[in-house]
Amino acid sequence: AYKDGSNEPVTSVQYGQADTLKYDLRFEGLKGGDNPSTFTTVNGTNHGTLAPVSLVSTIGASETPYQIGIARVAPESTNAGPFFSCNYDITYDTETYAVAVTKVPLAIQALDTAGTYGGDEPEYKWDLASNQPDYGCVGLVRWDTVENVFAEQPTVEVDTSKTGGNFFKELDAKAYADALMLTGGVSQNYEIHNVPGSLIVNPADLGDTARFAVSVENAVYNAEEQTAQVTVVDNAFDPARTLEQDAQYKVTYLTNHTDAGTAYVLASGMGGNYTGRQLLDFEIDKATGAIVTPSAVKVYDGTALTAQGTISGVLDADQYTFKTTGEQTDPGVSRNTYDLTFKNPAKANNYAIDESLGRLAVVSNKAEDFFVSDVEDYTYDGTEHKQAVTVKNHLLQELVEGEDYTLTYEGDLVNAGTVNIVINGAGTYTGSVTRTYQIKPARLLVHTFDAAKTYDGTPLVGEGEVWRLVGDETVTLNMTGTQTEIGSSPNTYTLTWDGTAKESNYEVLDNVGTLTVLAPNTAYYCESGAGGTWTKGSTDGLDFVYKRTWDDETTFDHFTGLEVDGKAVGEEGYDARRGSVVVDLLPSYLEGLDTGNHTLTTKFDDGDPVSVTFSIQEAPSSTDGGGADGSNDGNASGTSSSGGSGNAGTTSTQSRTATPQTGDSAFTAMWVALALAILGAALCERSIRARRS
Repeated sequence: AYKDGSNEPVTSVQYGQADTLKYDLRFEGLKGGDNPSTFTTVNGTNHGTLAPVSLVSTIGASETPYQIGIARVAPESTNAGPFFSCNYDITYDTETYAVAVTKVPLAIQALDTAGTYGGDEPEYKWDLASNQPDYGCVGLVRWDTVENVFAEQPTVEVDTSKTGGNFFKELDAKAYADALMLTGGVSQNYEIHNVPGSLIVNPADLGDTARFAVSVENAVYNAEEQTAQVTVVDNAFDPARTLEQDAQYKVTYLTNHTDAGTAYVLASGMGGNYTGRQLLDFEIDKATGAIVTPSAVKVYDGTALTAQGTISGVLDADQYTFKTTGEQTDPGVSRNTYDLTFKNPAKANNYAIDESLGRLAVVSNKAEDFFVSDVEDYTYDGTEHKQAVTVKNHLLQELVEGEDYTLTYEGDLVNAGTVNIVINGAGTYTGSVTRTYQIKPARLLVHTFDAAKTYDGTPLVGEGEVWRLVGDETVTLNMTGTQTEIGSSPNTYTLTWDGTAKESNYEVLDNVGTLTVLAPNTAYYCESGAGGTWTKGSTDGLDFVYKRTWDDETTFDHFTGLEVDGKAVGEEGYDARRGSVVVDLLPSYLEGLDTGNHTLTTKFDDGDPVSVTFSIQEAPSSTDGGGADGSNDGNASGTSSSGGSGNAGTTSTQSRTATPQTGDSAFTAMWVALALAILGAALCERSIRARRS
């Protein structure tokens, strides 16, 4: 191999440069006029020549040099034989000029990465260095990509010698040059040169409300500028850290922070690990003042009644005047008012005044101005109720009945209704005033009872009672509720006021019961057909009649189907008709059952199924039965255990005769008799077992 324009052999080439090489063969030992094109020619026939095989352009780097292959070049003559030379013994040397493919220098760089102080550690990445020659490198061969050049991917790690050994969360906000280093990164075709990157830790932003809890305490007005207590907590750490004011953050007031109201303050990071700011508002609460004016009372004398009040909690710095303004001359009551005036009216907004204002009372001597106690209502109890009252004047002095006032009662004092009390002034008092009270109706309780019975066609009539009649008073309770059919209805009543009780004296409350007629319990039973027997070959079926314990005319409506020995019987196997329910198992179905006992289960949609048994027997042989002369009329009958004649199970068969085909009739009769004896014994044993079970 050699470079274009040079005949000097090349024994080494960089990965990706193999396609820049030229190739040739060097022949040593050719004689005379022989050359590489003709040395295989014999008697005018050229047996081909040899040519070098180029290295593949994408051949990878290897510590072992690649040998250049040698290939035969076919001759022009199509009828040439195999490659050979009559005049030369050919040997091949592919090792002397073998070509080593070396790795390409490639620079990869840890990318500069930024994070936030106290935040989560960022993801570190790498990429090809942007200017490969700056690092004495070539870069990627044109057909390679970053994704396919590494057998082991590089990783980026923090060089703790550059960061002081701290974890990322504890790193102060600044740039850490060359703190990101690359490790790993193994490639077959590239010599990797690692370029470190910088780690930048940015200050945390106090404006991040998801991270920082910034609070400010309210203040109370004191006529001076307020210094708000601002607290900044960094929740990125565990435990959370409270920042130091004037070291990590500062506080700036944006509005008036002296007078009561809302003030605004700005908490700002002071650089280093914290920047940004957060706007807060806080309240300067009003100061609490107290004004007390006393109460005073006197009897009307034509002069004004006054009483001086006091003030506290208002700061002298706000320059104010206070005076009591309340007065009362005529009979009556009024607030003992005041007036508070500030030199600067705006200062009034800095106070919340708690007032305790007394009353100035000038007492009138008119009865209509009396204070009369409330009058309690009474409930009718058959006795007289003459209510007393307490009467006071405007001095709240209790007056004396007979001296200062008299009482007159208007209305019925026993029965329910309204009673008026007239308070008439006496002595020095004139006029009158009226109060009323009620004698309320007593509560009369009527209780009608719940009652229930099972339906029998007769009405259910309820009962009840009356409670809380006053004394020996009487009233008639009439029970009007009845229930005959299945269902329920209220146990109603009426009252007839024909006794000593008066309807107007009572408020009737009741608790009405319920009359309920219940449906009888529903049960089904087999009236006939149980225990029947059916004979094979019969043209009649087996009949079964079912009834229910009540409302028997609906039995058919509730019939849902049959099972024999636990298996459902299809509609083609039976007939069902009204008459309670008459079920006829058809001969076509019975013929398919085995001889012996069977269980018939009849189902209904509102009661338990009913199970009965029946049996199937083989038709008698034509040789069975008959009189002494051996005759047989061929009749066979089934029996029923229900007490009837068993006609439902009766069958008839045509008599059959058998004529032996040979003269040995005695021998044949003997074997028939023996077979019938064995069959009879078997049927007897089955019958005994059935009865035991």
